[in-house]
Amino acid sequence: EEGEDGEEVLTWMATSPPSCNTYGKTQNTKIVPPKEPNKAMMTSPRRAPKDGSLQRFLHPPPHQLVKESWDLTPAQFPTSDIHRIGLLDLRLLNCDRHGGNILAIGKDGNWSLKPIDHAYVLPTCSLGDLEFEWLLWPQSKTPFTQEECEYVQNLDISGDCRVLADLGIDPEAIELFEVATTVLKMGIQRNWTLRELGEFYRRRSLYDNSDLEEVIATCRSSVDDDQAARMDFVRLQQELADRMSWKR
Repeated sequence: EEGEDGEEVLTWMATSPPSCNTYGKTQNTKIVPPKEPNKAMMTSPRRAPKDGSLQRFLHPPPHQLVKESWDLTPAQFPTSDIHRIGLLDLRLLNCDRHGGNILAIGKDGNWSLKPIDHAYVLPTCSLGDLEFEWLLWPQSKTPFTQEECEYVQNLDISGDCRVLADLGIDPEAIELFEVATTVLKMGIQRNWTLRELGEFYRRRSLYDNSDLEEVIATCRSSVDDDQAARMDFVRLQQELADRMSWKR
């Protein structure tokens, strides 16, 4: 995969923190430099060739099929797999989780789900493009298990932010990642379902900001005219608590 200025390569790598890769069961990804410059892909003679990403190929077990999830009815999918992918997408603010990049592996109604393609996660500005295929699947209304709740509550936000910073992810994207995980933790504390969380993150229509966007806009304050707005995380917790209390 090759993205604008290499950004998509970094977002593929952003699924590498253990809390994302291990629980989300994403495919292992490495950054790979080009073996030889591809002149056809270089827009300027002086522009250096971009690195790419190499992702582990998904081999299905013997005698099993691999299908895109939108080719099957979602009632066949395990609730635990949908919750796992949903939690991953909420943390990474996935803008491209459609049915074609959730693979179903199995046959005869016995399927497991595998998420692929994470080029459009960790946005840096607008959250208007968030897309969650699983949002209207019936399993998204099923309460989280105790194990799933414990996973969320034990997430190390600061540690994962450091991993993303070491990868070179944009600071604004890391800030939104921290916000998204904070919202997730607070929603789990209030026994919200995956659907309720997804509806809080995602816009109800193209031109109406989501609850999450409204909270972010309220809690961003500029230190001075020469600096970009930064998140007031103390106020964020307060605003989320207020909005979540009447949202139910």
